[in-house]
Amino acid sequence: MTAEQHEYVARQADEQGIIRYPADEHQIWSELITRQQQALPNRACPEYLEGLKKLNLPIQTIPQLKEIDDVLLSTTGWRTAAVPALISFKRFFELLANKSFPVATFIRRREDFDYIQEPDIFHEVAGHCVPIPFLVQL
Repeated sequence: MTAEQHEYVARQADEQGIIRYPADEHQIWSELITRQQQALPNRACPEYLEGLKKLNLPIQTIPQLKEIDDVLLSTTGWRTAAVPALISFKRFFELLANKSFPVATFIRRREDFDYIQEPDIFHEVAGHCVPIPFLVQL
């Protein structure tokens, strides 16, 4: 799947910088993060668990990127960058070079609950943003 061929569309922030997700999408986030947190004990490394604690991800709602940025900027100098699903390798590495981690601003549909080809906000935040505080120390 290339950046031109994707089935999800990123949500756009409003004039206050807030992304207004519908209730059913918050419910999917809640179920995903709850399942992940139940699976972590005795599986995740201490560094991941510490990053998760620092980010303090909400359980009931999809986090706003500003909430994640507040933690990442103060602890690492990194931030998130909202992107429209898949992006080119060039854009990906440009963002990383500027201490910005790309985050797609959509969440998977229920029919893709267990697996999604495109990285969604759950994948990006819970999978990649959580360990950033540890990774920047390497």
